[in-house]
Amino acid sequence: MENTKQPLFLCLLVYCLVLHSYKVHSQSLENFFHKGGKLYAANIEHVTSLKTDKDIAVYAIRLGYGSFLFNNFAIQGHLELLKTKGYFKTKPNPSFETFDANSFGIGTSFLFRWYAVKLGSVSFFVDASGGILYTFNSFPSKGTKLNFTARPGTGIAVQINNSQLLLSANRFHLSNGQGYNHPHNPAYDGIGIFIGLIHRSK
Repeated sequence: MENTKQPLFLCLLVYCLVLHSYKVHSQSLENFFHKGGKLYAANIEHVTSLKTDKDIAVYAIRLGYGSFLFNNFAIQGHLELLKTKGYFKTKPNPSFETFDANSFGIGTSFLFRWYAVKLGSVSFFVDASGGILYTFNSFPSKGTKLNFTARPGTGIAVQINNSQLLLSANRFHLSNGQGYNHPHNPAYDGIGIFIGLIHRSK
């Protein structure tokens, strides 16, 4: 009888340890989304144009700092380095005219992110960011050096302890705010894909 009790006791002990570990892990996952904390973020992004007359690619590195304003709702500020590569083609009037769109830029932006659905260590979010970008050359050559950016998007995050790996897609918009038909505002629209890492510290 004693030989039978020992395996049962060991099984019960293992079960209790696994259950306790799962509860601690679940609590740790949930604590990541609680109000407060310090968030450190690093992202890389690639944007491709939506229009054939603006064959421009955008590459960006963004470093951010933020916090959870409310449970599941984060806010971050970003400093970004950006490179644009390609050309902008005007409408025929009477013929096409091509302008260079190669430049480097530096900017800042603010992001709001809502973690809408959480399934264990995986969460789905929607976010939106907007900011200001200064390029060392006019973007494109008949545009301006100072422009505004907007990035509404959605993505998935995988949590590892106090960090997250992110994969996201966004609608990237860049213009100087003078309107789509303004001669010195050749607005740029594209689809951006970025991967990122976020670490939370208390």
